[in-house]
Amino acid sequence: NVDAVNSAINAVAVSNINNDMHTNGKAWMKRTTVALSFQKDWKPLYSAETVQPIGHYDDQSRQVWFTQGSVARAADVGTTLNSGFGYRRISSDDHHLHGANLFYDYRFKGQHRRMSAGLEYLSGESEFRFNYYRGMSDEHMVNGALERITDGYTVSYGKTFKNARWARIYGEAYHWTLDRSADKNGLRLGTELQLTPRVSIDMGFNKPEHSSGSAYGKIMFRLAGADMGEACILHDAADVREVQVDEARHSDQVGNVGN
Repeated sequence: NVDAVNSAINAVAVSNINNDMHTNGKAWMKRTTVALSFQKDWKPLYSAETVQPIGHYDDQSRQVWFTQGSVARAADVGTTLNSGFGYRRISSDDHHLHGANLFYDYRFKGQHRRMSAGLEYLSGESEFRFNYYRGMSDEHMVNGALERITDGYTVSYGKTFKNARWARIYGEAYHWTLDRSADKNGLRLGTELQLTPRVSIDMGFNKPEHSSGSAYGKIMFRLAGADMGEACILHDAADVREVQVDEARHSDQVGNVGN
């Protein structure tokens, strides 16, 4: 049952608690991850990401400005840099969170640029997010083909569980606008599991319209583990404070190229 699985996950985390990086790691390390992903055709994607508060922030703060940056490299689209900032505010009872963010993305292959804006609302165990993406670069010839970064948006819903806050399920619908062919629509369904204070996985299935779809997977390593309360246990199931400085869920690949 769920309680038994939750106990097993907690036991794995407890076995690592004596590791200095788990207990003594600096705060910035707990908010920095490196990851290995596999997407369409199981092509690898390597990435590193960090999320850090701007100015004073502690466990009593009701609002926070934060910055988020990442670098990713994939075999098909090359290296991409992402830089952004956001603002979040939580309610007086710690049960609701409102946030907004802006990002600038640059892909070296093709010299493509993109801007995005996002909104998020978290209430207890439920998460709602909307992101709009706008290509900022002109068309470029890359490997003999004309490329342009498409505009589009994503709408997503995620959910955690009262007795298993180390698990999260989500669904994301997306739409990309093309000029000279049919627009791209699709749906991604997946789950994230926090296996230990430092290790988590994300796996799911991406189903574009008029396509059979493909599976994807991602394993993430945090530079320093969160403590037990942050990683696996939440005493108040409706409390959203623990995610106040989590990453903004923004697509860091400038790879939606079309015409």
